Amino acid sequence: MPKKPVILIAVLAISIFALIQLGSSAVGYSVFKGEAQDSYKQGDYVTAYAKLEGAKIKSADEDFYNRTALLAAIQEEYDSYQSMMQIGKTEMALDCLIRGVGRCDNHAEKAEEYGVTAEVDELKNQMTQTLTDTFGVDEQQALEVYGQRDRTDYTLELKKILKASGME
Repeated sequence: MPKKPVILIAVLAISIFALIQLGSSAVGYSVFKGEAQDSYKQGDYVTAYAKLEGAKIKSADEDFYNRTALLAAIQEEYDSYQSMMQIGKTEMALDCLIRGVGRCDNHAEKAEEYGVTAEVDELKNQMTQTLTDTFGVDEQQALEVYGQRDRTDYTLELKKILKASGME
């Protein structure tokens, strides 16, 4: 068999394979990004972040990724609260809400930088309202507990709240 046709066929096959790979990765990224944007618009930041997780984020999408990551880190605390309440782990549920309110407070500057202050405030209000309704704790109390640096003191504060709310 002549070498030239074999080499040409091999180069053509490699070129076609490379073109298919490039096309499928570009289409795949667009699909993940579109799904993430849809979830984000619906206020499901955890799902939006999960759609982007592991993808190589393009520089044009870094702002969207940063906004999504920040909001997902906060929202996952509320989601965890709901899961813990469903299985009767009230101390862990309370811990999730307090951490969520604390994260909102800690990330206020980043939220402003990323332009998601309204979304963070909405999540914070949701968690604060739940804290008040379920455990009788206001935002200031939650931040004081969150500020405890000693883990034992933190846990004792959680237990005091649970006892005061009749959920111990």
